[in-house]
Amino acid sequence: MDAVTRQANIAQNPAALMAMMWHFATDGRGAKDMVVLPYKDRLLLFSRYLQQLVMESLGKELDLQGHVVNQGIAVYGNKGSTDQHAYVQQLREGVNNFFITFIEVLKDRDAKTSLEVEPGSRPATTCRAFTSARATRSPKRHRASITLTLPTSPALTRHAHRAL
Repeated sequence: MDAVTRQANIAQNPAALMAMMWHFATDGRGAKDMVVLPYKDRLLLFSRYLQQLVMESLGKELDLQGHVVNQGIAVYGNKGSTDQHAYVQQLREGVNNFFITFIEVLKDRDAKTSLEVEPGSRPATTCRAFTSARATRSPKRHRASITLTLPTSPALTRHAHRAL
């Protein structure tokens, strides 16, 4: 990832692309909060990691010139298949002060180890159904969202796991 995120070409740099999307979604000053809904058990802690990373990095009172800016992005979320039931009403019909970052993983675990959200439904299937339903409703309510799609579930290497 280090080499990929050092790409000068923004179209080839996933970190720069995501930063640009977040910048656009918040009008460049944190005008909206971010709700993160990863649809994969292995990404359960990702929302909490983003809370620490984004809020600590971007939450600032002053800019580099010392001007008061009071900006940042508040990050909320948990595992999507859990939280979609907890606050979907707010996301669909409540105050429009957020944008959603969906994270979907296309390939589930094999059938022996994949968890069911409900009988016959896996997390990836649930995410696709939820984002499809959201897409049909969002234009009327002007709910901004970003979907990050991963081909397979992220796996920690031994080296990365020890570092954590």
